[in-house]
Amino acid sequence: MSNEVLNGLDNQQAIREAVGSRRAGLVTNPSAVDRQAHAAVDVLPEICNITAFFGPEHGIRGDLQNGVSFKDGIDPRTGKKVFALYGKLSHLTAERLEDIDVIVYDIQDVGSRPFSYLRTLAFLMEDCIAFDRELIVLDRINPLGGESYEGLVSEAQFDKHWGYGVTLRFGLTVGEYARMVNKRYFKNRCRLTVIPCLNWRRDMMFDDCGLFWVNPSPNLPNTPSALIYAGCAAFGQTSISEARGTTRPYEMYGAPFADGYKIADKLNAMDLPGVWFQPCAFTAEYNAMKKYIGECCRGVQLFITDRRKFKPFETGMWMLETFREHCPGFEIPFANGRCEDILFDCVLGSADWRTGKLTTAQFIERGRRESAEYKKSVQEFLIYR
Repeated sequence: MSNEVLNGLDNQQAIREAVGSRRAGLVTNPSAVDRQAHAAVDVLPEICNITAFFGPEHGIRGDLQNGVSFKDGIDPRTGKKVFALYGKLSHLTAERLEDIDVIVYDIQDVGSRPFSYLRTLAFLMEDCIAFDRELIVLDRINPLGGESYEGLVSEAQFDKHWGYGVTLRFGLTVGEYARMVNKRYFKNRCRLTVIPCLNWRRDMMFDDCGLFWVNPSPNLPNTPSALIYAGCAAFGQTSISEARGTTRPYEMYGAPFADGYKIADKLNAMDLPGVWFQPCAFTAEYNAMKKYIGECCRGVQLFITDRRKFKPFETGMWMLETFREHCPGFEIPFANGRCEDILFDCVLGSADWRTGKLTTAQFIERGRRESAEYKKSVQEFLIYR
């Protein structure tokens, strides 16, 4: 028997049995590919009756930037209806479900809370309960592995903004996450089926699996960017550019007023595990937050030297402190863009760092405690060992 790692999409017989002859609506985007890199949007209509598509943030073809709303339409390749599941149109409705008996979900998540697909999945579960539809989740590996859990569990006022009830680096597959949300938030009222992955172990990260990485969003082009994003997403709500609109988004951080050499020296002196900081300069041609487009930013680039020792949350917090201390222009939120301080707090799960209630060291220690408790609490929902 082959020991290749397979995602749920590769188990076509299980999908056929689960969907049967029912009419299915498919929630997906280009990140959902099979072992041969064929997209779910092309594969599934050949093995079951897909009557419509539903697009999360970035759309089913991945052609939209972050934060861009879009309208319902027609997919030009297949001629099928496409319904938006982002922005004002983020829920199912009776009209949208008129020709749909079951919802199939297949999206590659990135393993960290501040990514809109977790909320999309939770909304689907809520809607499937309301409209009495079964939800079939084609499970996918967690690209950051399933053994590391980092950061805070969001406080009540920030919970559900992105992922429901998880730490910043949450350590679950989307199927496990759906099982957890179904029990804790919906009392198992969602008719949920998970088509599992095969041959995946919790100690395996994406690069261990021999799978194709297809951008889950335009600004996560590779696995290092996804791993760093798990700890540095909060920079998106500050006056420091995260290099979106360059070839290395989320791997570089800077601003026109920053001194990359000073910041790199400070961070490297901390001897943070699994990472090295190099002074850099970059110019973004696009940024959804309108940060310094066409201006030269100076700062640091992260090089992950050991992906298993690297701690995204703790690294991100020390980076935030260093930029705040050494950049007079550091702001939360970024006044010239569309950022909000509440979104910064939602990423971290608490306002305690921004407001100074906790020091960086205290905030990190709180994250360690909460992630350890969270790890114990989710054991009942695990599918893989």
